[in-house]
Amino acid sequence: MRKHPSSLSPGPAALILLAFTVLFPVGRASAVTVRDYNGDGRGDLAVYYPASATWYLLYREGGSSVRQWGFKGTVPVPGFYDNDNIMDLAVYDTATGDWYFQYSATQSATKRNWGWSQTLPVPADYDGDGITDLAVYHPPSGRWYVTYSHDGSAATFPWGFGATFPVPADYNGDGRADLAVVNANGDWYINYLNGTSRKVNWGWNLTYPVPGDFDGDGKADIVSYDFKSGNWYFLYSGGGTAVKNWGFPTVWPMAGSWGDDNIDDMAVFYPPSGTWYLRYSDPTQKVEAVNWGWSETVPIDVNIFNWARLHPAPH
Repeated sequence: MRKHPSSLSPGPAALILLAFTVLFPVGRASAVTVRDYNGDGRGDLAVYYPASATWYLLYREGGSSVRQWGFKGTVPVPGFYDNDNIMDLAVYDTATGDWYFQYSATQSATKRNWGWSQTLPVPADYDGDGITDLAVYHPPSGRWYVTYSHDGSAATFPWGFGATFPVPADYNGDGRADLAVVNANGDWYINYLNGTSRKVNWGWNLTYPVPGDFDGDGKADIVSYDFKSGNWYFLYSGGGTAVKNWGFPTVWPMAGSWGDDNIDDMAVFYPPSGTWYLRYSDPTQKVEAVNWGWSETVPIDVNIFNWARLHPAPH
């Protein structure tokens, strides 16, 4: 698809199955990755054009919208900040640590500072109230700074160390996001925020973490993606492992519930063509290719922007 800064239209994209040798908010109190921008209960496709800070949203039940929110140097950090079951637009200024919100319920806007130039945004529901909390991770010190939506209080957690990457998710199914980091060797360190923690090796040098609830048990699974082979490596919270091939070099992998079963599906975004390749987790294992974006857009996923900041070289 060619660049159209003012509009996008979904178009057909050929899914070349030979490219896939198939082997088989962010933000709410849920292990499933929710990306619902219009409240219909299904994940939507969204890309961000950094040059103009424009959001392009393709609703899965039909329709689309183009919205400008942000400015140069901001990255998208959408979430459920007003608890109306529709994702709010939000951006994080990587230079200042300022957050800018546009609430879906009222279209009102607000700004808040939480972070600074060395921190990464890690918004999630850490207190289990259904509202996305502001949080940042400081890679040099391994500290998390969280401010809770239910009472405005704040907390600091030392969980991580130099060169670890933050991957918060609800790994134990208690309705709250847990602290988690992954190092370059594929070691995952998970703090359940209840006095217990876990370390597990699942990955290797620069495999990309893609946690999500892929088995539908209400807990995020530990998943690593290999950029070279396109393999996804699953360590299921309920037990068992799997390896599935869905991707190829230069794609960005993402978890998201794009179907109707409230289970995370696999997706990859191919920047040169702006094509999304979706593989659903339901028994049919249906696959779909959707053209939504172009080479200068980035799929809206906080992990992708954080990874790019820590690993500026091409993935």
